[in-house]
This record gives sequence, structure tokens and C-alpha cells, in this order.
Amino acid sequence: LGYIKNLPVQYLKIDGSFVQGINESPVDRTLVEAVVRIADELDLVTIAEHVEDQKTADALNELGVGYIQGWLIGKAKPLD
Repeated sequence: LGYIKNLPVQYLKIDGSFVQGINESPVDRTLVEAVVRIADELDLVTIAEHVEDQKTADALNELGVGYIQGWLIGKAKPLD
């Protein structure tokens, strides 16, 4: 976490391993909430990975996550 405040970035991506357990694990939910709060303090936009269902998207929205990625939005496609 010490590196985050010095990173020259505008976005902070939240790892899918935390996102996938947000509704079952209080620890995962707390970790995501902490990342969002830190990002907010640093004026960074958050992106959550591996969002696969609406329940997870709703929980992330409640916590203030800015953007989501995952199969709920669409499956990965070739670049061309």
C-alpha cells in the first residue's frame, strides 16, 4: 500500500480475487472498501476486475467503485 500514494497513475484496478468474494467474505469486502477509500483520497478512479453478476456489480456500486470489467459487461474479444 505504501507504493500507491507515489504511483503516477489516474486509475487503480482492484484485483478480481477480492472482487469475486465480495458478497461472501467480509474480509474481501473490507479490502475492496479500503482500496476505494484510499483511491478516493488520492483522486484516483477505481476499476474492479472479474465482475460476473449483478449482485457483485451492485455491491461494488454501493462501495463507490468507478468502473467494472468482467463477463457481466461482456466476454473478452479479439482486438481485431
